[in-house]
Amino acid sequence: MAFLSQKRIGVKKKEKFTSIDSASLAPLFQKLDTALAKKGRKIKIVVLGGLAIIAQGFRERATLDIDIAPNRDADIFVRVCRQLSIPIDIVTVSSTVDLHHAPTKTIFSGQYLILEAITAPDLIKLKLERFYKQDPDDIYAIIKKIGMAYEAFKTLVLDILPDFIGNPRGLALSAEIVVERMFPESISDFKKTISNRF
Repeated sequence: MAFLSQKRIGVKKKEKFTSIDSASLAPLFQKLDTALAKKGRKIKIVVLGGLAIIAQGFRERATLDIDIAPNRDADIFVRVCRQLSIPIDIVTVSSTVDLHHAPTKTIFSGQYLILEAITAPDLIKLKLERFYKQDPDDIYAIIKKIGMAYEAFKTLVLDILPDFIGNPRGLALSAEIVVERMFPESISDFKKTISNRF
């Protein structure tokens, strides 16, 4: 998951890594917990992107890496992932979500590793910010799974527009595509609301 700034760490090109899907989550989490046990370190990590989507059951898909928010334990986690040949991205900046204070949900609690995932509204914000490849389908799946109403989605978009770094019209257009797909009966209201912002 690439946002405004990202630090890519992990697998060398010649190493082989298989994707992460719902079937591989439990063994992967246990493998990471075991590796941390060998180091004698207890850490807490916040995951974003595809892993957060998969682990919370929003959509059945795969991801090729682990995206994490920066925190005091990130470097230790990166070293463990590198030792296990797991690609990892530290997402350092987002203009739509405060990665240091975003609400989270625990998705794994081992003896040495606690994994938390950002929650649905912030996942939608991050996906709207990027809106590339699988992001639209991730957003549709989250909206459907949590039963998000049009008004809630519109409020979410209006909340992030003022602080968005980049082209706010591009973000509004991405949100409009989501409304056309998920809330077609509300597209006129959305276009009118957004046009009043510019």
